[in-house]
Amino acid sequence: MLATFCLVAPCLRADIQFLSDDRHVNVSAFAAAHEGSASDSDSQVAGQLADLHANITANAFWMDKLPNPAGGGPDEADSTATAMQDSILSSIGLDITSFVHVDGGSNLDSDGFPTINADALSFFQVSFSVSAPIVFNLSFFDARGYITAVGSTYEQAFDLTSDKAGSILGDPTIIGDTQFFTGLLQPGQTYTLLLSQHANSVIAAPTGVHVENTLEAHMTFADVPEPSVFVSLAIGLALLVILRTKFARAIPCAARVSDSPASRGARVARLRSTRRPPATTARW
Repeated sequence: MLATFCLVAPCLRADIQFLSDDRHVNVSAFAAAHEGSASDSDSQVAGQLADLHANITANAFWMDKLPNPAGGGPDEADSTATAMQDSILSSIGLDITSFVHVDGGSNLDSDGFPTINADALSFFQVSFSVSAPIVFNLSFFDARGYITAVGSTYEQAFDLTSDKAGSILGDPTIIGDTQFFTGLLQPGQTYTLLLSQHANSVIAAPTGVHVENTLEAHMTFADVPEPSVFVSLAIGLALLVILRTKFARAIPCAARVSDSPASRGARVARLRSTRRPPATTARW
């Protein structure tokens, strides 16, 4: 019974308390030539501690009606920016998938027109605390898509920090692979999980520009058993060992007693007493 109690004894339930969050995606696109320009932008912000499922795109395209002053056809430019974020907050974990993409192209004349500017941002930041020690397991995946070296920039950030201990994860910089982290969160501290991506392209060249990448983070929580659980489990296992040892010793003793001379004699007497007397033949 004690062993059964050890299996069902209560654990130390650590509640997750979300304190604040800042989760949003922004995109903007700009294209310009001699005779004018076009622009587009969009953004989406998560409700307070609510799930965010955002996927937005901005497109800008411009083409001059007249040939460019340096000769040739009309100048034209186009740019596109996309940002996506799926983020879910719950008492058992956090899930984030983030994606940014910018590209654009143009033709180029001698005086530097046309121009493009595409910008995409996905930002996730959540602060929380725990009411008791709790174990966390965290995975981080950096897909690392295609990033051009000229005419574009790409920046990303990912970390779990404490207001008292600083960075907990170090510097996860492995590209194209999944990293795993685990540790213990303590009460009395404010923890912040950050994941952000920012892609930008500013170029005026016929070769164009292209930037895209995906990040994923999955964080789960597990309760820490109370110390009394381990004590009860140790006592229960000790009792089981003692009982099993005593039972194992009792079996040979019983076998020896049952096989003693007195026991054998008693069995013979019982067998004789149960025999029926032989039938008597009647004489005439």
